[in-house]
Amino acid sequence: MKKIFTRLTCVVLCLVLLFSFTNTAFAADGWHEYWQANSADIEKGIYIAPGQTESERTIRWYSDSKDGNFAEISLSEDMADAKQFTASVTETPQGDYSAEAYISGLEKGETYYYTCNADGYKSSVYSFSTVADTSFSALYVTDVHISYDEGIEEQSGKFADIISQANDKADVSVILSTGDQATLGRRDEYCGYVASEDAKSTTVAILEGNHDRKNIDYKYFNANPETDDAGVKSYIGGDYWFVKGDTLFLVMDANNADGAYHHRFMKNAIKANKDVKWRVAMFHHDLLGQRIPHRESENKLLRLIWLPLMDEFSIDLVLMGHSHYYTLSNVVYRKKTVLSTADIDKVTDPKGSVYMVSGSINHPRGLDPEDVPPVGENIGKYVDTEEMIYNILDFSEDSIVIKSYYSGEDEPFTEFTIEKSTQQGGHPKYIQNPLNAIARFLGEIYSVFNNIGVRSDLKKKYDIIIPFFAGIFG
Repeated sequence: MKKIFTRLTCVVLCLVLLFSFTNTAFAADGWHEYWQANSADIEKGIYIAPGQTESERTIRWYSDSKDGNFAEISLSEDMADAKQFTASVTETPQGDYSAEAYISGLEKGETYYYTCNADGYKSSVYSFSTVADTSFSALYVTDVHISYDEGIEEQSGKFADIISQANDKADVSVILSTGDQATLGRRDEYCGYVASEDAKSTTVAILEGNHDRKNIDYKYFNANPETDDAGVKSYIGGDYWFVKGDTLFLVMDANNADGAYHHRFMKNAIKANKDVKWRVAMFHHDLLGQRIPHRESENKLLRLIWLPLMDEFSIDLVLMGHSHYYTLSNVVYRKKTVLSTADIDKVTDPKGSVYMVSGSINHPRGLDPEDVPPVGENIGKYVDTEEMIYNILDFSEDSIVIKSYYSGEDEPFTEFTIEKSTQQGGHPKYIQNPLNAIARFLGEIYSVFNNIGVRSDLKKKYDIIIPFFAGIFG
C-alpha cells in the first residue's frame, strides 16, 4: 500500500510539473505571437502620459510623418463620434518624429477609446479610464530594466505579465515607475516597456533613472507635463506633477542634485494644489536602504538635499528605486526614526514620511549567502530575494494601502497602511534650517559639472552634440 501511495504521489507531482512547464511555454508562445502580430504599434512606442488633472492626458507615439498626426478619442469602442486632437511633433535623432497629442475635457469615471494617426498609419484601438472619485489603484514598480543586450521581447514580456497580474488583483488606473525603465536608454527598450495592450491602456508615469541618462532617447519618449523650465536640469527632462483623486504626485529627477530647482518645483506644485490631501513623492535613488555600501558617498549628498524637502513639504509617501532591494522605512523625520514599522502594519497620522523601494523586475539583485547586505537604521521592513516584486497601492480619502507581491503569488507578502485624519495629518510644522539652503546651492553647482560630463559622454559614445547651455539647463 505504501509503495502504491508513493508511486501515485510521484505521478501527481510529475503531472503538476508538466502542467506548469506547459503553461509557461504557452505563455511565452502567446507573447511571441502578440509581439509579431502587433509589431507596427510596438515600434511606435504608443502610451498615455498623465495630465496635470484627471481631465487631461497626453498620448504619445513615434511617427514617420511630420504632418497629419492626431489622436482620436471616443466613448465607443467602434470609435463612433470620435474627436480629433492634433499632435505636436519633434524630430528624433533617428530621423522620424515623436508625436504628442494633448487631450483635455475628459469626464470622471468614464472609459475612453483612442487611436494614433499619421499619414498612412492608424493604430489599433486602445482604451483608458478616468477615476470617478478619490479612490483608485496604482501599480508601483521600479528598475524594470528592459535591456537590448538581454532580449527586448522576452524582458518586455516579463513586464507585461506583471501588469497583467496587477490587473487581475485591482483596477489599476496608473503605473508609477521610479526610473530605469530601460538599461541602455535606447528607444527600442522604451517601446518594449509599453509594448503590451495593458500598458497602452493604462496611464504611465515615468521618471529619469541613472540608466535612462545613458542616451537621449528618453527625451523623445517622455511626454509628462513638465512645469518649470528654470534651473539646472537634465537635457532629457525635468520634474513634473499630476493629481489623481485626492493625491498629488511630485515626480522628480534625483540624478539632478540642484536642490534649489526641486525646492521651487515642490513649493509651486503644492501651492497650486493646496487642497489636495495626500502627497506622494517619486524619484529614483534609494536614500535610506543603505544596502549597497559603495553608493553611500553619493547617498550622503542626496540625503542632505532630499530629506529636508520631504520634511518641509509634509510628504506622506516617498517611492524610490535604484538599489533593487525591497525596503519599507520607519516613519522618518529630520533623518531620524520617530516610529518603527518593523512590527506594525498600520500608522495613523504619522509624524513624518514613509520611504519605500521596490525590487527590480528584470534585474533582481543577486544574493550572496556569505555577504548579507546591510540595512539602514531607518528601515522597518525588508526582504532579500531574487523574485520579481510589484506593488499595488490603493488610494482612498483616508488611507493609502500598500500591498507588495512576489510575481506569481496570489497574496501579498506584506501589507502596510498609512492613515490620515486631516490634510496635515501628524506632520510637524517645519522649522527652516539655513544649512539646507547651502546644501541645495552646492547641489546646484555639482549639477552643472555633472551635466557637462554627461554632455561630453554623449558626444564620445554616440556623436550626439547637445548645445552647451541646453546641456546644462535642459
